[in-house]
Amino acid sequence: MHRFYVSVENIKDDIIRLIGSEAKHAFLVLRLKKGDEVVVFDGQGRQYWGTVSSCNKQEGIVKITKVVSLDQNEIRVVLAQAIPKKAKFDDIVDKATQLGVACVIPLLTENTVVKVALEKRQAKQERWQKIALEAAKQCGRGYVPEISPVTDLKIFLTRISEYNLILIGSLESNTIPIKEILSKQKPQDVLIFVGPEGDFSKSEIQAVEKLGGINVSLGQRVLRCDTAANTFLSVINYEWQR
Repeated sequence: MHRFYVSVENIKDDIIRLIGSEAKHAFLVLRLKKGDEVVVFDGQGRQYWGTVSSCNKQEGIVKITKVVSLDQNEIRVVLAQAIPKKAKFDDIVDKATQLGVACVIPLLTENTVVKVALEKRQAKQERWQKIALEAAKQCGRGYVPEISPVTDLKIFLTRISEYNLILIGSLESNTIPIKEILSKQKPQDVLIFVGPEGDFSKSEIQAVEKLGGINVSLGQRVLRCDTAANTFLSVINYEWQR
């Protein structure tokens, strides 16, 4: 059954108004018609089964037949990811969404090759948010992760006190195997840092450590930044069965 996204503003009583690009996809591309059954989610944990009661090229009305609340992950995981070269961040957002991340924070660091101009940051954020939405639709998530604005690491470090556990994927010699850390605790809020192609600088790692960050190893091999993010989240999912 086809699955679509609507904002909560377009859901009232037992009626859903499907508009914009979702309506175009439903009624122009997929050629759905009156009487067809669809699944709709609001990105905030609720999923709706319904039947198309009317439609045209611009919008459709869906009559709700069943509502299900989808559980949020017990553990909130936030990915603070340095922006890599080319279009790798697109794929990172897509895979992180599938792996259950609650938020992705695009970081600019000392070794970040890509420098996103101020006037382009909002457009980048909107693009990545759209990718997260599409990935959430595809994988059956009830919640769409938030894609934060592009942020300088130094600025972001001033507001990380809310996290119960802070982990840094690192190539430093003083790392602890990630399994050893995850097997000892199961916190409510976790922040994981993944660096750029040239890794975090020593001063950046020290700054995170001073705020309670723990250097962890993801294995013996040097992983690409996008692979490191996927590995981090996959191991967390496995260890904590999210």
